[in-house]
Amino acid sequence: MSLHTFSKFVFDLVFTVFWIYIPMFALDLSSSPDAVLIWIGDLVSLAVIIYLLHRKGVHSIYSR
Repeated sequence: MSLHTFSKFVFDLVFTVFWIYIPMFALDLSSSPDAVLIWIGDLVSLAVIIYLLHRKGVHSIYSR
């Protein structure tokens, strides 16, 4: 695995934690009646954002 590929993986992992877990628990949305809908919305938006970032190639400090 190249450094570039590894950096993309690490970025995606950190971004996922930030995007989903921080809002759900810091804002106490996990106990909300709509928590499942919020979580699904987070996953869909996260998938779209990561796809677009990968496609553009601008999400990594190691981009060539």
